[in-house]
Amino acid sequence: DRVSRALESLGYTEPDDALLKESLDSLHFRDKPNAPLTLDEFAVIVYNFETKRAIQLKAQFDAIDMDSSGAIDVGEFRRLLWDMGFSVSRMTVEEILGEVDKDLSGKVELREFEFALKLVYERFGFSLKEVKDIMEIFDKYDTDESGVMSPDELAGAMGWIGHPATIEQAKAVIERHVDTENYILSRPEFLRIMRCIVEEELEDSATSSARLTAIAQAAWTPQNSMGFCWIWGSQCRIPSWRMQ
Repeated sequence: DRVSRALESLGYTEPDDALLKESLDSLHFRDKPNAPLTLDEFAVIVYNFETKRAIQLKAQFDAIDMDSSGAIDVGEFRRLLWDMGFSVSRMTVEEILGEVDKDLSGKVELREFEFALKLVYERFGFSLKEVKDIMEIFDKYDTDESGVMSPDELAGAMGWIGHPATIEQAKAVIERHVDTENYILSRPEFLRIMRCIVEEELEDSATSSARLTAIAQAAWTPQNSMGFCWIWGSQCRIPSWRMQ
């Protein structure tokens, strides 16, 4: 469990259990199977995951590079992200590709594509500003300043973004989206839950979400310092990333 969480913190979301077991089994000189990993042993596991990811990324890139030009554009990259489960706005995609397009070609080559996907995974499909807003929520509700978030703190944060929850409901959210036994969330795991909430809204209530966005855009006040807007005549705070 701890190895999986360490891999996730490096951007390997939902690590393949079979590959992890294969990597652990390849460490022939370990004294005890359940002993903590040394740095060198963990590096071997990361290398195996990186090698597999490179193969997968090349296959993904070739699949969307329909004309075999060796480069893809914003639209092609965004469609891939949608296929991967990230409902990312065009503005966010353009921001990410702007960061990786080092040669300013307006296109994304394979190496730039790999870096772009790394940023997507690290930010869970959010823009830099959205990540900043979400981390401010984390800090606001990390009341004991422990650097991690407990279920009661998550319940408070969910209430702030318009999803009131009891502590038990917050635990259920953690169980559904994070592989952890103690219900404690790191900052990347909190970011992941925020992404899951956004995707669930889009999947389960597309019509309601569209109506909410239309109302918000028709009657919103400027964003406050944490990136939220008020809807006039209500007590609803609308995260800015839901208005894109």
